[in-house]
Amino acid sequence: MAITNEKDRKASRDERGKDMIVKVPVFIALAMIIPFLPGRIMKLRKKCDLVGDRKRTLITVISESVFLVSNLFLLLREDDLVNFVLLSSILMLSAVVVIVDTRCRIIPNLCLFPMLLIAAGYLVYNMLRGAEWVNIPYSIISMLMMCFGLITLTNVLRFRGYLGAGDIKYCAVAAFLFTFSQRIVGMLICTVLSMVLYLIPMFLAKKITMKSLIAFGPFIGFGVMGGICWQYLPAAVFMG
Repeated sequence: MAITNEKDRKASRDERGKDMIVKVPVFIALAMIIPFLPGRIMKLRKKCDLVGDRKRTLITVISESVFLVSNLFLLLREDDLVNFVLLSSILMLSAVVVIVDTRCRIIPNLCLFPMLLIAAGYLVYNMLRGAEWVNIPYSIISMLMMCFGLITLTNVLRFRGYLGAGDIKYCAVAAFLFTFSQRIVGMLICTVLSMVLYLIPMFLAKKITMKSLIAFGPFIGFGVMGGICWQYLPAAVFMG
């Protein structure tokens, strides 16, 4: 029995080693795409920057950093190669959405439609593998509740930055991905946390007011990125 277990562990290590040969190049390639894709999308959509060079550089660095941390976490925790590639692609597109929405106040369909296809593929793939999942209507209701909550918050605080059609479509895309309930919780927590981390310092520094135009796409984007990693946290905390 001990010999069999040792062989199984060795086979598992060999398999992970082979997967790393694919995972690492994917990790690097997606990280290299992030700084360049937003500009290409904006040029294609004929959109101009609404922010200065300093803010543009800052949001690119922040988005790239969040992507690197979340994707590295995914690299170490996700054993299935297909899941890693699919989720990494969504992380990359989410980082691009954060940058584009900050720079020109749009969430491009050029990011949303690929994300929808990837998320649907991820859902089908894991259903075929027998993974536990919450039914799709429940997930869609959860996302609609999140949209309602954000709309209510913006109205109560009287922000000019209402949720637009792009934000709603982004949440609809997330509904396909976050069919797993723990990820819905993770997305909500990370979305609210990113809002708090941005809004409170900006209010205290008097750089924004209740009448300031706020882009909500970045908050949703960071929420999606955090939600993807959320389901791996118990394993990371309790298994060392």
